[in-house]
Amino acid sequence: MSTTTTATATTAPMRNPKDSMKSTWRTDRSQWGIPHWFFELMDIQPNYLDKKVPVFAKDDPVPVVSEWQNHRWILFHALLPIFLQQLYVWATGRNLGIVPAFLLYSVAYKLAGIRNLHLFRYLGLTCGYLDGEKHQRDSIPDHSVGKVMISLISTSTFRSVMTIMLAYRTSQAPSTINLVWLPLEIGLYGIILDFWFYWYHRLMHDNNMLWKFHRTHHLTKHPNPLLTLYADTVQEIFDIAVIPFLTYGSMKLMGLPMGFYEWWLCHQYIMFTELAGHSGLRMIAAPPSTLSWLLELFDAELLIEDHDLHHRKGWKQSHNYGKQTRLWDRIFGTCHRRIEMRKENIDYKNPYTVYNIALRLPLRSYTVQKRYSDFVALHDGLTAQAGATAPPVSLPSKSWFTRTVNNAELTEERRKSLEKYLKTVNESNDSRWRETSAWRSFLDLPRTAAGANLHAALSAPITDAVIWLDYHRDLKTQLHEARLRLTARDQASTPQEQHEASAAAKSCLVKAGALVTALEDGLGRLQQKTSTTETWDKPWAGGQQQLGSGELRRRRDLIATAKKDKDGLERLLAAMSSKSRLDNNAVTAAQDKQSLIGSGAGGSKPPTGRVLGKETDETRELDNQGLLQLQKQKMADQDADVEQLRTIIQRQKEIGIQINDELSIQNDLLRIVDDDVGRVKAKMDIAKKRTDKITQ
Repeated sequence: MSTTTTATATTAPMRNPKDSMKSTWRTDRSQWGIPHWFFELMDIQPNYLDKKVPVFAKDDPVPVVSEWQNHRWILFHALLPIFLQQLYVWATGRNLGIVPAFLLYSVAYKLAGIRNLHLFRYLGLTCGYLDGEKHQRDSIPDHSVGKVMISLISTSTFRSVMTIMLAYRTSQAPSTINLVWLPLEIGLYGIILDFWFYWYHRLMHDNNMLWKFHRTHHLTKHPNPLLTLYADTVQEIFDIAVIPFLTYGSMKLMGLPMGFYEWWLCHQYIMFTELAGHSGLRMIAAPPSTLSWLLELFDAELLIEDHDLHHRKGWKQSHNYGKQTRLWDRIFGTCHRRIEMRKENIDYKNPYTVYNIALRLPLRSYTVQKRYSDFVALHDGLTAQAGATAPPVSLPSKSWFTRTVNNAELTEERRKSLEKYLKTVNESNDSRWRETSAWRSFLDLPRTAAGANLHAALSAPITDAVIWLDYHRDLKTQLHEARLRLTARDQASTPQEQHEASAAAKSCLVKAGALVTALEDGLGRLQQKTSTTETWDKPWAGGQQQLGSGELRRRRDLIATAKKDKDGLERLLAAMSSKSRLDNNAVTAAQDKQSLIGSGAGGSKPPTGRVLGKETDETRELDNQGLLQLQKQKMADQDADVEQLRTIIQRQKEIGIQINDELSIQNDLLRIVDDDVGRVKAKMDIAKKRTDKITQ
């Protein structure tokens, strides 16, 4: 009897090449076709290859863009074709036909979309992206450049066709817009559309048969606006036509007028929100709506991070299904907590443009950040402190009708003008503007020892961390100068030279004492400022942030060391003065004794010697020149030790950087494992359901 054993090989399923989000086509033009040149010529890439995107930590404050700015942007682009059509009606006395109207609004839809893409790209270079410290935004995958191009064109074309066919009437000119119902229609349109979208979207996640049509859209974990309709054909049809049609029909059934022009305006609001929701911008820009106040009452306003988390954290089982609001997610319990756009992490201050000024000094390099208003205050300060004489260059004028926050051209123009202003003042032959406190304070420059009035400087309390370090540098300079004066006093050969050196040393020690008092008072103020001011968790930089507990301890140690050195020098000066008086008294007594008893011609002079401190075995046999040489040798040895310590610290820094890089790699691997676990779990759920069916 023979037994035959058959071995079955189990192989892992092959990964579909079209599941890859790899994108390298922008760096290799040899294989470009019409779709590739389309994105290049339209200039609608989500980023620039030669420009660096700022990266922020998840706890960094998130800037806020006012809703009114979004309304103004959308309405400007939406009302432009309506205004042109009304001009045509006034000029000719008749309305546009269906075909010319379709051409006008189809082109306007496409141009508005291009403008939105340009805006989001500029904002990305300014505000950065969500999860930016871990992952860049996905680009258009190599295998789907043509598919994305067709999706963009079909959306702008077929939505215009549907709107024209269902709502356009040649008998109704743009002037017939019902302005009474328009605000309510704009607000309700987003909420009703989101209701239909919520359930259609959720069913595509929950139903196995429908998930295959939605799966492609979720291949991107960090989408960009161009991937808004990166999906299978079935989903594209629903997104482009079915959901807007159901919303339009619902509003007509509710009795709202909802004419062509009102629907066109609603389309523009929806397009802006769809592109923004897939932009991943790290900024608070809720979808503009005339009913935002109502959504805020229920904490149902949507933020960019909500849909970004839907892509990043979700797969088949997901959350945050709404794309216009969070109202239906709130009602049906599918909201996901926010990570970066938490309320305590939002910077509710008005948005503004910050200009970075890089400075390279002999001892350090740093960057200061200033607003345009800071430059205005600098100009006024320079003019006032230079005897009412303005600098030889003027500031760029303020714009009252446009802002640099959303205008890249104005921002770059103003940056160049401000850079020219600073360079002109810095390179001017007349130095009176550079010698003002306004100039030093604006650039956080250290005070120079030459020509600085110490007592005038100490009259004002220290409230800035960088100025505190400048004062400490002055303190070390005064202590060093005192040591040099005491050494000169020891080497002086006449009482006059000894007196002058002692007076100079005493003056340096008095100044050092005043600096110690000022530093202690300033450190107390900085500590109080840190404990009473609520700040973001950032490291201290450039004097603009409060000091941490570790930095405060380090500065206390610096003060304690300086006080110890000052006290030691004062005791040494007192000992030298006392020794000098004793030596003078001894010499006088010897001279009086000799004058009384007389002395021969061969009498010897009274012995003299050093009086600086206590002699040691190492110094007792040395003369002054040898002692100085020994001191130089000791200082050279100390410098060598310090250099060795610096090398060790530098090595520790490099090791720390390598550890940080390794941790980043490990985090990426864990993220990949987490994604794989989610996919395996989904497959196991399917297998479990099939097993249950078999066992029943």
